[in-house]
Amino acid sequence: MATKTTINFDDEMEAALDELAAIDGTKRLAIKRSLLAEVKRRRRSQAILDLIASWEAEDGPIDAEHLAWADAVLDRQGVGSVIVDAGPFIVDGEQVNSRLWALIKRATERGDDLHTTHPVLAQVWRDPTRQANLARALRSFDIHPLDESRSVGRRLAATGTSDVVDAHLAVVAQSLGTFILTGDPDDMALLDARFEVY
Repeated sequence: MATKTTINFDDEMEAALDELAAIDGTKRLAIKRSLLAEVKRRRRSQAILDLIASWEAEDGPIDAEHLAWADAVLDRQGVGSVIVDAGPFIVDGEQVNSRLWALIKRATERGDDLHTTHPVLAQVWRDPTRQANLARALRSFDIHPLDESRSVGRRLAATGTSDVVDAHLAVVAQSLGTFILTGDPDDMALLDARFEVY
């Protein structure tokens, strides 16, 4: 059952809302919805950081080497987001002390957006009773449906490749202006995608 959230502003905030709406023509309701979406994103980010902190309190911190790797990847790309291919989820989705979880931690601390796709999840998801940490990790990701089929088909045709899942990742990454974290650099290079090797 859906719940309704009401956002009430004081006079100063109402005036700021009116000014913002006048500057760019955005409707007040759209601005309030954007604000609510940002609050939900921040709650989700805080929840994943709290989860990682509880694991670290129990099992020790994520290795400094993993964190340094994550920092280097995010610094090198410098785009404020990343889209993750199946390989990192398969290799390290259940291992909290891993490069994947270090990347999730660092990206979340920086306010970077984490993305993946439904086709990637289809490749990864097998047994929810054995993938609890993966399910937790995915709470911090925006998951994109395969709804750009024509663009994906054009990318496949242009590159002479046939992997729909990888082509979809390339199309989504390009539309987001981000890079793909992948274990398949050869495939991504063929697709002319921006990527980092996991």
